Amino acid sequence: LDFTNAIRDLGSDPNIDDVIKYNDALKHLTRQFLISDGLPDRKYYKNVLVAPNILSGYSAYPFPWILYAFQFDCTDTYINETVYNTIEIIESATDFLYSYL
Repeated sequence: LDFTNAIRDLGSDPNIDDVIKYNDALKHLTRQFLISDGLPDRKYYKNVLVAPNILSGYSAYPFPWILYAFQFDCTDTYINETVYNTIEIIESATDFLYSYL
């Protein structure tokens, strides 16, 4: 999609530098939520915000790393680490967004 032309078609005249800046920010922001090792038992899914349910393979579920910890009766230590790591990733992404914009 050409978002610049789509915005113009709506009657708005965007500053091309702003469009580029926000598109770059969005691209880099989504990368902030990826973990290089992937999710447990699904190394090919790397997003800590959303992924298909491990049991069905369909339907996007929020916070799949945390959900995994609860679905498979992981230890309290693992659950706490998973929640803590997810919070750290979200806070890091938030900091990135503030610094980028």
